[in-house]
Amino acid sequence: MSQHAKTPIDPKTLETVVGGAYIRGTEGADSTQGTAEADLITTYGGNDYVQGGAGDDNVQAGAGNDAVVAGDGNDYVNADAGNDYVEGNAGNDVLYGGDGQDALVGGAGNDNINGGAGVDFVDGGEGNDTLMGSSVADHAADSAFGGAGNDLYAWSPGSGNDYFDGGQGRDSVAVTGMNMDQLRSGLQVYEPGLQMHTGSDNSISFTNAAGQPATFSGQLSIGGEVLRFDNVEGIRLY
Repeated sequence: MSQHAKTPIDPKTLETVVGGAYIRGTEGADSTQGTAEADLITTYGGNDYVQGGAGDDNVQAGAGNDAVVAGDGNDYVNADAGNDYVEGNAGNDVLYGGDGQDALVGGAGNDNINGGAGVDFVDGGEGNDTLMGSSVADHAADSAFGGAGNDLYAWSPGSGNDYFDGGQGRDSVAVTGMNMDQLRSGLQVYEPGLQMHTGSDNSISFTNAAGQPATFSGQLSIGGEVLRFDNVEGIRLY
């Protein structure tokens, strides 16, 4: 065997390999506590409660109405199907809600949060976060809050009648599935007297009467759907 060949890792040996624990639940309602190291936690079906603890944890919650508190560290959480609550705490976390009506809170750190299909609540907390109500055309009305930091909210036609509040920092909306003509015609800004600027990078921003960059609120309409937003500094097509 080549010295560069990869040897499969038996999950039962992960405690030795990564210093954390490999914890498996059942198809029922489990209550699971991780360690202060990097844990791999899988709970399968049932309405589960997972406390990840410190460390860079990987949590696969499985189907069910789950509550996951990942703890400090750069964590990855897949809540899967069900009406789930996920809290990332401190660290650069990746949180995915899956199908269902989920609430996902990033906490401090530069988080990447995707609510998944369903009517979801997403809160980035402190840090430069990337937020998405859903990566599929679920036509559900999601609510997202950036909090402190330079946050980005991703939206496309089919995502539903979403709402995004950028909060503190320089926040933006990333739009796919539209061209610049559609963006300009569907955009309504609530603040009077602002001057629109279109950048070479397919971005739109506004300045006030003094020529200074402006924070703005408004809505973007296309195909019967409306994205409403507050406290945003820019919109960009991707």
